[in-house]
This record gives sequence, C-alpha cells and structure tokens, in this order.
Amino acid sequence: MASYQRLLRFCITSFTIFFCLLSLSSSQKVTLSLYYEALCPYCAEFIVNHLPKIFETGLISSIDLQLVPWGNAVIRPDGTILCQHGEAECALNAIHACAINAYPDVMKHFGYIYCTERLVLENKLEKWADCLEMVGLSRAAVDCYINGYGNQVNPAQRKVR
Repeated sequence: MASYQRLLRFCITSFTIFFCLLSLSSSQKVTLSLYYEALCPYCAEFIVNHLPKIFETGLISSIDLQLVPWGNAVIRPDGTILCQHGEAECALNAIHACAINAYPDVMKHFGYIYCTERLVLENKLEKWADCLEMVGLSRAAVDCYINGYGNQVNPAQRKVR
C-alpha cells in the first residue's frame, strides 16, 4: 500500500510539473480525461484526495478536465451495460454522466462528483442524492437518469464483451 501511495504521489507530482511547464509555453489548455468508476475505492481516493489540487493551485485554468464515469464498464452483446462493481455503480455512473451533461461547467459538476465520491470513502453512499443540494444543484441529473439519458453510450466508449 505504501508503494502505491508513493507511486500515486510521483504521478501527481509529475503531471503537475508537466502541466505547469506546458502552461508556461502555451496559451492553450491541455485536455485531461479521467475515466473512473463511481464505486471504485481507488478512483474515489484519487478524486477526493488528489484531484482537487488542480483546483486549489489554479492549475485548472490550464486544463480542460473531462470526467468520464465509465471506467471498467462494458456493453454486453444484448446492449446492457456491465459495471465492475455492480448495478449500483452503473446507476451512479449514469447519474454522474447526467450531472456532467446538465452542468457542463467543470466547477459545478466536479463539486457534485467530489461529494458522492467522498461518500463512497465514508461508506455513506445512501446519501448521494443529498450532494445535489449540498453543492447547490437542481435535480436535473436525477431527472436525466430517470428518463434513461444517462444510460446512452458514447460510441467511442463501446467495448463489447
């Protein structure tokens, strides 16, 4: 576990230095896509304990952060989605996708995603809906999920098993 933490710190430090140097040499934003799984403890740990640093340091001004709640999910031949951590993860991935769609500003949807991932780490996932109110967002993401929009798959993400 200690070696995992050292590796994670090294990667974050390396990315931070890379993005700082890049932002000094270019006025364009760097696209950073983070594919994650909503109920993955390692993803939650990264999103809650490390990713906020790009906001705290102002590095976000040089990054086009794209959060993709897909991770290790696959589409079965019958069209259903299989998530590594089960149906609850598929549902929360879809709600995260809906939040990203409803609130395209990363500053808004990241707050919600951060809140739900923190609940994953605290083993309080049943309170996920409270996060919308806690970060000042409407229930648009939940309505999107109920209407099935969050289960539509981007063709670039298709992996059939």
